[in-house]
Amino acid sequence: MPARHRDNIAFTVVVWVLVALGAAAVLLVLALSGAAGTLVVAAGLAALPVGPVVATYLWLDRYEPEPRGLLAAGLLWGACVATSAAVVLGGVGGLVAPSTARRPPCSSRR
Repeated sequence: MPARHRDNIAFTVVVWVLVALGAAAVLLVLALSGAAGTLVVAAGLAALPVGPVVATYLWLDRYEPEPRGLLAAGLLWGACVATSAAVVLGGVGGLVAPSTARRPPCSSRR
């Protein structure tokens, strides 16, 4: 087995392990958030652009094709990073601009 092939396999395994760890962390945070209904709707809406994105990557990859496993790992890694960033920014946004739902309604005095 050539050394280059072993290096490619090792790299692919490392990438997949990192993707699995990132996905597990994101799933843990989302599971502990307690918003199952919102999670289902958000996951459905987030899946809508995946088809065109994958088609674009495959179209761009036609001249110098990469292994399909690495393309899948890159897509999953991007999904983990995007979800993590959204969770962090949502948390920071909640601290910076707290919800107005806790405030009592305005009463008009005359």
